[in-house]
Amino acid sequence: MYSDNLTWEQVSRLRAIATLRVNVKSLAAEAKFIRKELARSRKEIHSCLTTHRKIYVREEARVAQLALAAVRGKPYGVTEWNAKTEPDWGRVWRKVCKHHVYGSRGTEKWFQEAKDHFQVPIPLCS
Repeated sequence: MYSDNLTWEQVSRLRAIATLRVNVKSLAAEAKFIRKELARSRKEIHSCLTTHRKIYVREEARVAQLALAAVRGKPYGVTEWNAKTEPDWGRVWRKVCKHHVYGSRGTEKWFQEAKDHFQVPIPLCS
């Protein structure tokens, strides 16, 4: 499947990227499926499905996207350039560790830079 000249760390990273991509796509499909079900659902169920999609699925999709960006080494500012709320870094870290055996080595710097993104003061307009 992979070339013989790759290290275990590189293979682990490639596998993590593949599994996280599947996770991101399955969460997007779940949100799409819920939207379809909303069109056919009764009013009693409508608010429950909407809450599930907007709170739980959306947050989990965000965590999965950030974990994928961390494993790929894509800068946080490029991934979420207009985020208004800080993500749950603990959940992102756990997802990286779940999918990436050597996750702590290459992603610690990414997490520090991502956390610093929210520490920078925003200049006020006068």
